[in-house]
Amino acid sequence: MMKTNSIALLAVFVTFFTQLKAQIIDQTVAAITTTICENGSATITTGGSELGVDYYLRDDSDNSIVVGPLAGTGGPGSGLTFNIGPLTSTTTYHVYAEKLGVGLDFDDVDDRVQISPIPPLSGSFSVMGWVRTTAGSIRQIIGWGAASGISKYVDFSIGFGKLRYYSRNTNVNTDFIGGNIIVNDGNWHHIAFTKNGGTNQVSLYVDGVLDVQGTSTVLFSPMANATLGANYANNSYQGKFNGAMDELSVWSSELSIAQIQDDMNNGTSAAAANLEAYFDFEENGGTTVGDNSPNSHIGTMTNMDASNDWIVGVVKDRLIMSSTQTITVNPLPTVVANTTSAAICAGNQVTLTGSGAFTYAWDNGVSDNVAFTPGATITYTVTGTDANSCTNTDQLTVTVNALPTVVANSSAIVVCEGNQITLTGSGTSTYSWNNGVTNNNAFASVSTTTYTVTGTDGNNCSNTDQITITVNATPVVSANSTSTTICAGDQITLTGGGASTYAWDNSATDNVAFAPTLSTTYMVTGTDGNNCSTTAQVTVTVNALPTVVANATAVTICAGDQITLSGAGASTYAWDNGATDNTAFAPAATTTYIVTGTDGNNCSNTDQVSITVNALPTVVANSTSTTICADDQITLTGTGASAYTWDNGVDDNVSFTPTATTIYTVTGTDMNNCSSTAMITVTVNTIDNTVSVAGLTITATASAGTYQWLDCDNVNSAISGETNQLFTATANGNYAVEISENGCVDTSDCISIITVGIEDKLLGLNVSVYPNPTSGNVTIDLGKEYGNVDITLRDITGKVVSTSSYSATDKVLVNIGGTAGVYFLNIQSEDKGITVKLLKN
Repeated sequence: MMKTNSIALLAVFVTFFTQLKAQIIDQTVAAITTTICENGSATITTGGSELGVDYYLRDDSDNSIVVGPLAGTGGPGSGLTFNIGPLTSTTTYHVYAEKLGVGLDFDDVDDRVQISPIPPLSGSFSVMGWVRTTAGSIRQIIGWGAASGISKYVDFSIGFGKLRYYSRNTNVNTDFIGGNIIVNDGNWHHIAFTKNGGTNQVSLYVDGVLDVQGTSTVLFSPMANATLGANYANNSYQGKFNGAMDELSVWSSELSIAQIQDDMNNGTSAAAANLEAYFDFEENGGTTVGDNSPNSHIGTMTNMDASNDWIVGVVKDRLIMSSTQTITVNPLPTVVANTTSAAICAGNQVTLTGSGAFTYAWDNGVSDNVAFTPGATITYTVTGTDANSCTNTDQLTVTVNALPTVVANSSAIVVCEGNQITLTGSGTSTYSWNNGVTNNNAFASVSTTTYTVTGTDGNNCSNTDQITITVNATPVVSANSTSTTICAGDQITLTGGGASTYAWDNSATDNVAFAPTLSTTYMVTGTDGNNCSTTAQVTVTVNALPTVVANATAVTICAGDQITLSGAGASTYAWDNGATDNTAFAPAATTTYIVTGTDGNNCSNTDQVSITVNALPTVVANSTSTTICADDQITLTGTGASAYTWDNGVDDNVSFTPTATTIYTVTGTDMNNCSSTAMITVTVNTIDNTVSVAGLTITATASAGTYQWLDCDNVNSAISGETNQLFTATANGNYAVEISENGCVDTSDCISIITVGIEDKLLGLNVSVYPNPTSGNVTIDLGKEYGNVDITLRDITGKVVSTSSYSATDKVLVNIGGTAGVYFLNIQSEDKGITVKLLKN
């Protein structure tokens, strides 16, 4: 299908791509200024530029892009300007240029390029190039096919957005290797397919990165068709490519990942070894695609529109300009603004100085290192310039604190001689007075005086104020007491003399009796007719009452326990309720005891202690049963207290089995930790269940009970009428006796009786057994043939050792396999039987 476009657009493309065909010109690179200060900017220019070329300013150390791309304009005055900054370190820069080449666009209808002669594909090979597509199904990049009518092919394609390698020899002989990386995103991607002819390993790469690897052993021949943008198979061209291609090459070797990455970054060299075909699509017109390799594999565009299908491709030419520029960045000076004081009082001077540079300039009319008086709080900025003419700034704030308003205060401005006053300042933080006065400390001014206070605030700024104190003369006053030494609680009377009226401290009233609580110096203030007062004092010593403590060895006891009461804190002690200090006794009931203690000053005091007498608990010993049979369980429990402890290893309220009649004692403790005991007797009735055997008679040892003999072989069923102490067996078997005594029942062990009828011939059975004694084997001679014979061998205890059965026999061999001893051989045949006693050696 052919595409159409305007002649004007074709002319633009022709002009543009004709310019692209030329090599990039090495331009001069210069800097307007090569030395700057830190954080400054710089400008780098080129001597010219070319139309269709993009230019980048790059850091020479790591090739990182600093500015760009800038599009070249071409012609005179086409130099480019790269503005950089702010810069913080010295850096060398170069200019990198690149221009795009020409690619070929394919539709997905019938566009293809037929290659002739066919590039050979065998052994090791590689296919590499650039593609751009958004197609979702299978699209052929390049494929090799067989002659018409033969469905054999190799294709290098994109299947559902990912690279795929497909090689087919027959319907059942097919290799497929699919990639993982998405390439149908509408961007240019560098793709590569490689095969190692020795290992048959196929590798797929996308953008210089290994995508997937696999093994392919299938490769058909002969190859009759090679196509770009499609593949010939099943008599038709299939998988038409939808998108653009550029820089496609075929190699007769397996390329390494380094070679693939070099091709991606630097382009394909037509002189490279093992290059079989190289289509760079730089024709930019016509319908022929040339081969830049020496092998002349020419491509013919089929069903394609030469006016539209030549498009802008990937980067074709690259160049790093040979000249570089280094921009030297001088660091800024570290400027510091200094002051003799950052906070001053109004009217004080400061001096500002800069450091860290060569010269300094201050704002606000300040000269460096020249003292001045700030009028208010101001932030000052200094600009320092170093030897490289680089500048930096710093600033500081000088705080100007106003002077405080100080006020001189007094608790009184007219006083009597000897009276105290307190001078205090206000308006600041600290105060200093003249004439030896301390702020807020009372003192007595000896005469009329003017006092000056200096107040300093939190900013260390000061101001002053003053006050005058007038002092009048005072009367001579005396202090009197009816007694100066008493015991606590005694009364005294205080009286003043020498003035008109009297006022006592400590709540005393002149000439009124009271009881002081502590030793105190009482001061009386006497006031005369001029209302001037003076003081006198008298000391009254109050001897404290002794701190008497009533002690007891225990304050809570159990009835019957003894305690000892003792006093402390005095010299002698007297107790009420008949108690004697430090003598043990047993209180009969809960009582409060009072002790009176007297000290060396003959002062007395009391204390008391309450003794609680707790009654003992009434403990009861209980049992679920006090008379039991042997092996029965009982449970012992205590009542009347909180916790219980039993002797003989018994736990309270836990079942156990007594082994004998026992007296058990329980100790019960109540919540007051008082304890008492109780006892209980548990009688255990036992039965002697042993028996003795004499021949066929079994005798119970117990003689005081009742008896019932049992047939052990019949589920211990009772033997009718056998209720005596003695039992005589009438048939061989196992027998026991059940004994009842004192309400208890016990059963003896089963006793085996096997000697009933021994050596008696039953019902005419005539048998010979030999040898007897025997060392192991015995022969039983029945005398004649019997249809069925049953033989049972028992040991001396009646335990069955073996049984056997025989038919149609007159003689039997029996092995006695047990230990040496007495055995009983029972022989039964039909309705006849006999038991023979044997001895084994």
